[in-house]
Parts: sequence; C-alpha cells; structure tokens
Amino acid sequence: MENNSNPKTNNSGFFDALLGYAILMTIAFIFLWNWDGFWQTNIRPLENVQQKYFPSKFKQEQLKISRIERNNEYFAEIESRLELAKNELAKQKLNCDYYETSLGLIELLKRKLSEDELSGIPCYESTCKQILNSEPEALEICS
Repeated sequence: MENNSNPKTNNSGFFDALLGYAILMTIAFIFLWNWDGFWQTNIRPLENVQQKYFPSKFKQEQLKISRIERNNEYFAEIESRLELAKNELAKQKLNCDYYETSLGLIELLKRKLSEDELSGIPCYESTCKQILNSEPEALEICS
C-alpha cells in the first residue's frame, strides 16, 4: 500500500495559510493607514511609534487637524457675520415698515385736509416732501 500523504501537500497548506495571513495583515495595515482615528489618537506610545516609523504621514495627519480647526474658526466667524447681517436686515425691514406707514399717513392727510391745513403742519413742508420725493427709491430698497 502506498502512503498518500505527500510532503508537497502539507507545505502547500502551510503556504496557503501564510498567504491568507499576509493578505489579512495587508488589509488591516491599509485600513489603519487610511483611518483618521488611528493617526489622531491621544495614546502617547502609539504617537511615538507613528512619529518614529512614519514621520511624514504623522505630520500630514497633524496638518489635517490644524486645517480642520482653522476651518472651524472660519465657520464660526461666518456664522457671527451672518447673524449680524440678519439683525441688520431686520432693522432695515422695520425701517421700511415705518416708511410705508408714513407714506400711508401722508396720503391719508392729503385726502382729508385742505392745502391750507396741510401747510400748517410743520412736517409737510420739509420732511414730508422729502419722504414723498424719495418714495420710488425707498420702496425699491424695501422690496
């Protein structure tokens, strides 16, 4: 009877397992290499290993953190400016509402009062005429 156990088959199983582990380790290495959490850790011994063996990648990841922090500052500044702009728009809308109300009151006065009565109103001579003369431009701004 022949012995069916071939040393070549045993070697092949070992190399297949070794190749499988190598592929698995390569995938794990690639995953860790691309995972931001691995490079942005606060674990001191791991940071030391990263700095020692992968200095350029470590520096690149630290620059990424500083860019993110700087961008956060920019976003905060933009948000504060946007809030100021919203407040200014609210004030402008309030002024436009006052202006439109003034126009309505002047028109109502013009219909109800005679020219003599209108000339007796101090506003009618200067301020009211100015309001009436700038009506198209002001309404264009308010709309």
